[in-house]
Amino acid sequence: EILPVINKIDLPSARPYEVAMEIEQVLGLPAEDTLMVSAKSGHGVDELLAAICERLPPPRGDPQAKTQALIFDSIYDDYRGVIVYFRLTSGKLAVGDRVRMMGTGRTYTISELGKFTPKLTPQKQPMDAGDVGYLVAAIKTLEDVHIGDTITREHEPADEPLAGYREPQPMVFCDFYPTGNTQFEGLRDAINRLHLNDASFTFLPATSEALGFGFRCGFLGMLHMEIIQERLERESGVELVQTAPTVTYELLLTGSRVQPITNPADLPDLSTVREIREPIAELEIITPTESIGDLMKLCGTRRGQYKGQRFLSETRQILEYELPLAEIIYDFYDKL
Repeated sequence: EILPVINKIDLPSARPYEVAMEIEQVLGLPAEDTLMVSAKSGHGVDELLAAICERLPPPRGDPQAKTQALIFDSIYDDYRGVIVYFRLTSGKLAVGDRVRMMGTGRTYTISELGKFTPKLTPQKQPMDAGDVGYLVAAIKTLEDVHIGDTITREHEPADEPLAGYREPQPMVFCDFYPTGNTQFEGLRDAINRLHLNDASFTFLPATSEALGFGFRCGFLGMLHMEIIQERLERESGVELVQTAPTVTYELLLTGSRVQPITNPADLPDLSTVREIREPIAELEIITPTESIGDLMKLCGTRRGQYKGQRFLSETRQILEYELPLAEIIYDFYDKL
C-alpha cells in the first residue's frame, strides 16, 4: 500500500495541487487521495496518522510459529555491546531466550528486550509476531551482526532464514587513506563501527606508494559515498584523503571467464581479454520544458542514448536516457 503525502505545504513556493496531479500522472494514485502535510505548522499530521492506521495493512505473522526475526539495523554501545534492531515476523522472543543468528551460526542469550517509544524502552513481557524492537545479548564482536540476517530460537530453530534479502551491490568505488593525525588503526576502527550501522558499503585493505595503507571502499552511489565520508569525519573525528571514484568493469577473458575489476591497476594483459564491459544506467530526468534542449546536449556529450520522452504536466516532462555510469559519477550532477 502507498500513501501519497505532499509535505512542506506551508512554504511560499509550494505547489501542492500541481504536485498532486503529477503524482497521479506518474504513479496512477488519485490526486484526491493525496494528503497535504506541514510538519512545521502541524497541518494534516493528525489526518496522516489516522490514514496510516486505516489504510495500511497490519503486520502479518503467526505468534505460534517458529521464531523468525529480521535484523534491519544495529548500533554499538561501549557498555552493552552491539544493540540489534529487529522486526519479529513470526513466533515470540523474551528476555532469557537463547537465540541464534542463522547467517553466522552464533548463539547468544537475550539480556534486554524493548521497543522504540521513540527512545529505547526496555520491557519485561515477550514480543509477538509483528513487533519491532531491539535486543541486547552481550554481543561484543562487530562482525557477528549482519543486516538482513535472521534471528531464531536456539532450542526450537526455524527451518530456514527469511527470504527476499539480497546483499547490497556496490556500484561506485574509491580509496580512503588516513592523513593528518589519523593513523591506519584509527581509520580501521572508525570504518568497522560505521559498517555495523550501515552494512551497504564494503571495504578491503589497500596500499598506495604515495598515500600508504588505506581501504578500498564500495558504495551504492555518489550520495552514499559522500554520506560515509562525512560520517567518518564528523562522528569518528578521523582525517582522510579520498581518491577519485571509479565503477566496476567486467572483463570477459579467453576461456569465457568473467572477472570484475574496480581499479585500472588490476587490468590484466589485454591479449587475454575478449571484451571489456561497463555498467549502464537508465536515467529518468524530470525537467522543466524549457531545459530540455540543454539536457539533451549534456547527455549527448556523455555518450548517452536517447530512449524517450514523457509528458508529466504543462511545465514538466520526463527525459529517458541510457548513460554509462562512469560518465555520471564525476561532474554530471554539477552540470545538471
